[in-house]
Amino acid sequence: MKKIVTFIFLLLFSIAIIGQDADSGNRLNTENEKSPEVLIYPNPAKGSKVFVKGKNIQDIEVLSPVGHRIFTSKNEESKKKVELSLEKCQTGVYLVKITFDDANPIVQKLLVK
Repeated sequence: MKKIVTFIFLLLFSIAIIGQDADSGNRLNTENEKSPEVLIYPNPAKGSKVFVKGKNIQDIEVLSPVGHRIFTSKNEESKKKVELSLEKCQTGVYLVKITFDDANPIVQKLLVK
């Protein structure tokens, strides 16, 4: 009986912790938040270049699915269009993290063929 009570307590405690994280703002975009419009093209990418178009782009990172940084572009001035080189990318799925001047970063998928 003691094991069941301990299990239920740990389960409820875990649910409470997860609920706290969801309310703390440590998350990616949700429907209720205003997220900047971003276009990554061509996607899927077939060549060695891809473009990211958006408003006030400050930084861009291309990450492997396990989080290794493949490419970084840090702009001293905000740009509306950034060209990315995919020469180091093999066929697969990558994550593109885009940081703006006035907003939280967003992450989008990029498929390289």
